[in-house]
Order: sequence, then C-alpha cells, then structure tokens
Amino acid sequence: MGIFKGFIHVGAVFLLTVAIFATAAGLILLEGYAESNGMPSWLLAGMTFIGMVLFIIDGILVIGSSTIVTLKILGQLWSAEE
Repeated sequence: MGIFKGFIHVGAVFLLTVAIFATAAGLILLEGYAESNGMPSWLLAGMTFIGMVLFIIDGILVIGSSTIVTLKILGQLWSAEE
C-alpha cells in the first residue's frame, strides 16, 4: 500500500499543475481583454509577469512529478527482476 500512496501524491501534484496551467491560461485571456480595453501598462506588465511565473512553476512541477513516477516504476521493475 505504501507505493500507492506515492502515486496518489503524484496524482494530486499533477492535478495541482493542471489548475496552475488553467489559471495561467485564464490570465493570458484576461490580459488580452485588458489590453483591448486600454488598461494601464503597469497592470498589463504585472499580468504578463505573473503569467510567466505560473508557467515556470507549472513546468517545474510537471517535470518533477513525471520524474518521480518514472523512478517509482523503474524501482518496481528492478525489484521484480531480482
């Protein structure tokens, strides 16, 4: 059962990455709306910065969770061979 807890944790992290990606994508859409309505440039710059930070965090979490899953699967395969 210990192995499945790790996979559940990775699944939860993956759902978190989906939520972060959706937030960043929504922020990009909101940024286009704000630009078309003539909002201040500092607001647009802040939205762009926050969107970039969210995409970077999302990429780090996706790479990390996929690495953990790969290592767990390889660990199971190597222990099964012995």
